Amino acid sequence: MNHDNTLISVFSETARAATVSFISIGLGYTAVGLDNGNVGLCHTMRDNSDSCTVFREPSDFEGAPALALLERIRSSDPITRSVVIALVNALNHGYASACPDDADTLAADLALGRGSKLAMVGYFAPVVSKLTALGVEVRAYDTGKGVGDKDGFYAWARTEARALILTATSVIDRSIDDVFDLLRGADVPCVLMGPSTIMRPEAFQGYPVHFLAGTVAMDNEGIFKAIRNGKGTPELLKHGRKVYIRRG
Repeated sequence: MNHDNTLISVFSETARAATVSFISIGLGYTAVGLDNGNVGLCHTMRDNSDSCTVFREPSDFEGAPALALLERIRSSDPITRSVVIALVNALNHGYASACPDDADTLAADLALGRGSKLAMVGYFAPVVSKLTALGVEVRAYDTGKGVGDKDGFYAWARTEARALILTATSVIDRSIDDVFDLLRGADVPCVLMGPSTIMRPEAFQGYPVHFLAGTVAMDNEGIFKAIRNGKGTPELLKHGRKVYIRRG
């Protein structure tokens, strides 16, 4: 499935009417601001094989039409894709702002109780703590944090897990397709989670994603200060709002 084409289809009309005001690429997160004041966030994904990480795009997108940047979603460069996903979240800011606050109903929505088993691709420590306190068995796989064994994790997830939490960074590196291929046949509810999450149901047409859990930027100045100071998720959440919706 070509998720990049889906994102262009869903957001191109909005992008035609918008201009990129500024781009901020931080150590942990990237933000893109539009001429209407809306800001979008995304995890900054880097190619660790490079000795020097830079934004390789030859064009200056600040002051350029948002559509020109949106069309770079087909790039294979992780920094470029991080910037474009941040742009998508800026374009989607109005929709995401109307989403309800995260009311911490995750365990109930996934029907998780004592003895339940949940697979987690991407390690969310606070979520693990909450679920294990409820008696849920959580097994995670996160290559960046060195958590879990791929073969063992997916073998267990396909046969034992009754729910899945998937990091939204899987959209940036396109691993979302690989995850669902490896879990083929496992009919379980899935939550796409993280500040990079695109809070738009149509953005995941054809994917077995049932819930979206993300962050909407609220205090732009606070967001950009956190990013230029190299801060991570806890600091960003002080300047944003956690939102959560059922998809479909």
